[in-house]
Amino acid sequence: MLKDEKPLYINIKIQIRNAIINGKYPLESKLPSVRELSAEFDCSSITTKRVYRDLAREGYIFTSQGTGTFVHADEQKIKNRGFGRFGPGFGRRVGRNII
Repeated sequence: MLKDEKPLYINIKIQIRNAIINGKYPLESKLPSVRELSAEFDCSSITTKRVYRDLAREGYIFTSQGTGTFVHADEQKIKNRGFGRFGPGFGRRVGRNII
């Protein structure tokens, strides 16, 4: 692996997160299953489970046992996250002060 290359799961996570932020996956929509996502990205199910686990921890998605994985319904929670850990503004909160 080259020095500046990110692990596969991070690249997949960034793509899914951007698809959520950009509206490809609308609020409350069902995401592909772990098996479907594994086939789409030609990777193991362990990799896609890690992607979904990380996105759930970041508040973008939630999983309902036996039903599937869904985009979180809270639009503000998603918009305030922006690019998350791996993009511009890491560690900064977006906000407004009205004076």
